[in-house]
Amino acid sequence: MKGTPTEGNPVGEEKPVLEKQPTLEERYLSIQEAAYHLAEKDGFARCPVSYWLQAEADSIA
Repeated sequence: MKGTPTEGNPVGEEKPVLEKQPTLEERYLSIQEAAYHLAEKDGFARCPVSYWLQAEADSIA
């Protein structure tokens, strides 16, 4: 209940909202799309796995 004091939460102070972690499927699709865009930008010159690994590394950073 909003405004009710709780331990470590004075009256009227909102609790911080935690960011929702993406599901494994959402993460996979995000990396897949990023890898495609990297490959497209590079003219599909390299092995598809290298684009995937780059997209995966970029998503972690």
